[in-house]
Amino acid sequence: AAWSLGVGDMDTLQAASDAAAAALQSAYTPCYRAFKAAADTRAASLAASVLAEAEKVARQSVLTLTR
Repeated sequence: AAWSLGVGDMDTLQAASDAAAAALQSAYTPCYRAFKAAADTRAASLAASVLAEAEKVARQSVLTLTR
């Protein structure tokens, strides 16, 4: 389906994208640090699953914004 965006719409999309990126980064960074520092398997596994989910969300966000 074809649709068009006005300048205001693009600004809104950019603001939403920036907010999503900031939220993702704020969640991702502590999880990554926990993953790298985790000594026990359960903590490492949990941190790895959170990182994987964050990466999946990031990929979906990029795909959604580029369609």
